[in-house]
Amino acid sequence: MTQKGGLFPAVRQHHTVEDAFKPLGIEVKWIDFQFGPPLLEAINVGSVDFGFVGGAPPIFARRGLQRSVTSPR
Repeated sequence: MTQKGGLFPAVRQHHTVEDAFKPLGIEVKWIDFQFGPPLLEAINVGSVDFGFVGGAPPIFARRGLQRSVTSPR
Protein backbone atom coordinates (compact mmCIF):
# COMPACT_ATOMS: atom_id res chain seq x y z
CA MET A 1 0.00 0.00 0.00
CA THR A 2 2.96 2.30 -0.07
CA GLN A 3 5.68 3.47 -2.36
CA LYS A 4 9.21 3.26 -1.02
CA GLY A 5 10.10 6.32 1.01
CA GLY A 6 7.88 9.17 2.12
CA LEU A 7 5.93 9.36 5.37
CA PHE A 8 4.65 5.80 5.56
CA PRO A 9 7.84 4.03 6.72
CA ALA A 10 7.67 6.00 9.99
CA VAL A 11 3.93 5.40 10.35
CA ARG A 12 4.49 1.71 9.66
CA GLN A 13 7.36 1.42 12.14
CA HIS A 14 5.28 2.96 14.93
CA HIS A 15 2.18 0.83 14.09
CA THR A 16 0.07 3.98 13.90
CA VAL A 17 -2.38 2.61 11.32
CA GLU A 18 -2.62 -0.83 12.94
CA ASP A 19 -3.36 0.71 16.34
CA ALA A 20 -6.09 2.94 14.87
CA PHE A 21 -7.91 0.10 13.11
CA LYS A 22 -7.43 -2.71 15.66
CA PRO A 23 -10.40 -1.66 17.87
CA LEU A 24 -12.59 -1.88 14.77
CA GLY A 25 -11.48 -5.43 14.05
CA ILE A 26 -9.70 -4.40 10.84
CA GLU A 27 -6.38 -6.05 10.02
CA VAL A 28 -3.76 -3.98 8.22
CA LYS A 29 -1.46 -5.67 5.73
CA TRP A 30 1.38 -3.59 4.29
CA ILE A 31 2.43 -4.12 0.68
CA ASP A 32 5.39 -2.23 -0.76
CA PHE A 33 5.45 -1.01 -4.36
CA GLN A 34 8.58 0.30 -6.06
CA PHE A 35 6.69 3.11 -7.80
CA GLY A 36 3.19 4.56 -8.24
CA PRO A 37 1.58 3.04 -11.36
CA PRO A 38 1.53 -0.58 -10.09
CA LEU A 39 0.01 0.63 -6.83
CA LEU A 40 -2.71 2.53 -8.70
CA GLU A 41 -3.43 -0.55 -10.80
CA ALA A 42 -3.74 -2.66 -7.64
CA ILE A 43 -6.23 -0.15 -6.24
CA ASN A 44 -8.11 -0.13 -9.56
CA VAL A 45 -8.60 -3.92 -9.57
CA GLY A 46 -9.48 -4.09 -5.87
CA SER A 47 -6.30 -5.79 -4.61
CA VAL A 48 -5.43 -2.80 -2.40
CA ASP A 49 -7.85 -0.60 -0.46
CA PHE A 50 -5.62 2.38 0.28
CA GLY A 51 -2.32 3.75 -0.94
CA PHE A 52 -0.21 6.86 -1.33
CA VAL A 53 1.71 7.93 -4.42
CA GLY A 54 3.32 11.12 -5.70
CA GLY A 55 1.56 13.66 -7.89
CA ALA A 56 2.43 12.38 -11.37
CA PRO A 57 1.16 8.74 -11.30
CA PRO A 58 -2.53 9.67 -10.84
CA ILE A 59 -2.28 12.15 -13.71
CA PHE A 60 -0.88 9.52 -16.05
CA ALA A 61 -3.36 6.92 -14.81
CA ARG A 62 -6.26 9.28 -15.45
CA ARG A 63 -4.90 10.12 -18.89
CA GLY A 64 -4.78 6.40 -19.69
CA LEU A 65 -8.54 6.21 -19.15
CA GLN A 66 -9.28 8.93 -21.72
CA ARG A 67 -9.30 8.56 -25.46
CA SER A 68 -6.56 10.40 -27.18
CA VAL A 69 -7.85 13.30 -29.24
CA THR A 70 -5.78 14.62 -32.12
CA SER A 71 -6.44 17.74 -34.12
CA PRO A 72 -6.94 17.36 -37.87
CA ARG A 73 -4.04 18.51 -39.99
